[in-house]
Parts: sequence; C-alpha cells; structure tokens
Amino acid sequence: MLSEKGRLDVMIVGVFCPLAEIMQRRAGSDGNYLTANEEGEIPLPVLRWQEEVHKPGIYDLELDTSMLSAEECAERILNVIASGAKFNARDKLIASQV
Repeated sequence: MLSEKGRLDVMIVGVFCPLAEIMQRRAGSDGNYLTANEEGEIPLPVLRWQEEVHKPGIYDLELDTSMLSAEECAERILNVIASGAKFNARDKLIASQV
C-alpha cells in the first residue's frame, strides 16, 4: 500500500496515549467502549490492540495525546511540515516489508 503512493511526500505520525488515560477517557464517554473492570484490569482486546497498533513503530513524528491537546498536536504537525523536514518513515516501512 505504501509503495503504491509513488513519490508522494508522506509524513507518518504515531499518536500515543497511555492505557490508563485511554481507560479513563472511555469510562467517561457516552460511547459503547470496553472499559477496565472494578479491579482496574484492562480488557484483553484493548491490550492486544495497544500492542499491535504501533507495530513496527516507525514514525516521522510521535505525539502523546495525554500531554497534548488536539490543537497542540495539529500545531506540531504543521510546524514539522513548515520546517521543510524530510520524511523517511515511509521508505523505512516499505523496506521493512521486503
């Protein structure tokens, strides 16, 4: 999929949040989300998702939404783009699929 994009300049952003914060947000939301039980145990599907979602962990920029607001995340992304930085996570990901 990544190689199909040709030479399009792509910035890959890893968005992180600690599981404790995710569980707290889910418990306080109106959505139909799995939440921790009374003992604080995190449901297995949530643990599996957290383990798998960031593999192989190659990003041009990493953001922690427990520390940054959505606006701050957007500002950081825009600042990196405006800096003229070269993005190489895409090429690393393509190479890792060989």
